[in-house]
Amino acid sequence: GARLKPGDSVVFLGSGPLPLTLIVLCHWYGLKGIGIEKEPDRAELSRKVLEKLGLSGQIEIINGDQLTLPLKTRPELIMIAAQAEPKKEIFNHLAKVLPVGTKLSYRIYEKGLRRLLDTFYLFELPEQFKEYHRVQPEPPVNNTVVFVTKEVC
Repeated sequence: GARLKPGDSVVFLGSGPLPLTLIVLCHWYGLKGIGIEKEPDRAELSRKVLEKLGLSGQIEIINGDQLTLPLKTRPELIMIAAQAEPKKEIFNHLAKVLPVGTKLSYRIYEKGLRRLLDTFYLFELPEQFKEYHRVQPEPPVNNTVVFVTKEVC
């Protein structure tokens, strides 16, 4: 959906204690990654995992939240974790501070039991973001990946 290529950078907001999405993307596709995790103990555990895997030179973990964005360098994609909350505040902040043309991805649950716990559908995406691609799940996966770009200031 984001048409990433080797050397591109991605930011993962809500990367957690095991930044598996970043590990897979960066290792398999030659990307550079930055994980942003608001819980200090989880951020530290992430750093230890990356060090053990030999990926600490390719993936950086920052202790922070959506207010950490924008970064000094502009990534090709910002991914919002399914568990990152509160979604409304996150997307409203990003709509205000990110430059036009920034690509984001996020996950929603359109089917399965997880749908009952997902709160993302309770608010509308800020008007500054326009959807350009959606990857529907195939079993056993239940989450849809949505790609948007910021088009308006």
